[in-house]
Amino acid sequence: MFVRCACERDAAQASEVTRRSIAELCTAEYRGNPLVLAGWLADKTPADFRRWIGSADRAVCVAVWEDGQIAAVGMVAWRGEILLNFAAPEARFRGVSKALMAHMERHLRDRGVKQVVLFSTHVARRFYGALGYAEVARRESRFGTLDIIEMAKPLG
Repeated sequence: MFVRCACERDAAQASEVTRRSIAELCTAEYRGNPLVLAGWLADKTPADFRRWIGSADRAVCVAVWEDGQIAAVGMVAWRGEILLNFAAPEARFRGVSKALMAHMERHLRDRGVKQVVLFSTHVARRFYGALGYAEVARRESRFGTLDIIEMAKPLG
């Protein structure tokens, strides 16, 4: 497995991995409500990923298996925020999200960012805590999911 910045040809597969991860691994977050799930997935289309991949203010990153299949998708904004981090269900607990996070944090460090923030689900909160992120606040989700957890980590 290796991590790299995504290119336009990754958009469809990145969208699919993200959508499957949310639908299959985050059921507790949307409480099994199909309307809440649809709202969460509304901006995770291949067209959205193509737009994000071409954006100058962020990078979409992918963890890729040796066979070329995307195992996880992340997105980092240069202002110092992790915007996405989703693993394919079959890749969960195999180190792909951890590698993806290290890659995105390295991008930010290289740009001189001193602190990174992210908004975590309840499902992922312990994962981010193990990576050194601390809870800062809780906010109401715009999707209707459980509240989201703002977390931050200093970048050394």
